[in-house]
Amino acid sequence: MIFIGDIHGGWTYYLQLIQNITHTPTVQVGDLAIGFAGYPHPQKIEGNHWFIRGNHDNPHEIRKHPNYLGDFGYREDWDLFYVGGADSIDKQWRTIGVNWWPEEEIDYYTLAEIVIPMFKEKRPKMVVTHTCPETITKELQKVLNNGWNNPPTTRTEHALQLMFEAHQPDVWVFGHFHHAWELRRDGTRFICVNSQQMIEIE
Repeated sequence: MIFIGDIHGGWTYYLQLIQNITHTPTVQVGDLAIGFAGYPHPQKIEGNHWFIRGNHDNPHEIRKHPNYLGDFGYREDWDLFYVGGADSIDKQWRTIGVNWWPEEEIDYYTLAEIVIPMFKEKRPKMVVTHTCPETITKELQKVLNNGWNNPPTTRTEHALQLMFEAHQPDVWVFGHFHHAWELRRDGTRFICVNSQQMIEIE
C-alpha cells in the first residue's frame, strides 16, 4: 500500500505521483485543501486512489468527493483503520468558513462512543490518521524544535492515544507535521510522511 503526505493544494504534483500506480491502493493522509478558495480540485480521481481529511480541508466539501474514504472507518480488504481530522494550532489567524472549520476534529461523542469501540473490535494491522497519538506527538515535537515542545492535547490525539493503548497495530502512518520521521513504540512502527512525500509499505 502507498501513502502520500499532505499536499496543500498541490494537485498537479499529486496527480503526477499517482498516474502510473496500478499495483496497489494509495491513501493520502489529508490536508488536500479541498474547499479552500483558489485551490480547485478534480471532481473524481480515476483508479484505486483514496484520501482522508486533515485540518486544512472543508469537512462539508470533502465528504462529497467520491475518493473520500470517510471521517473514520475500517477497510477489511486492506486491514486498515483510518481516522481523519486534527486541530489547527493557527486557527486564531484563520477565518471561519473560509480557511478554518469548527468541525475540523471529529466530535467527542463520535470518537468515544463509535470510533474507539470500532477500533478495539477490528484490531487492524495498519492505521492511517492525519495526526497521531498524544505520546507520539510529544516525541516528534522534540525533533521538530519548532517552539511547540509542549503542545496542548487535542481531543483527536487523546482518542488516538486511547486506541493505541488498547491495541498496537503493526504500522501507523500519519502526516500533519510536515516532517519525515519514524519511531517504534510497543511493537508499532509509527511513520510520519512529509508534505508531498510518497512511501510504499508491504
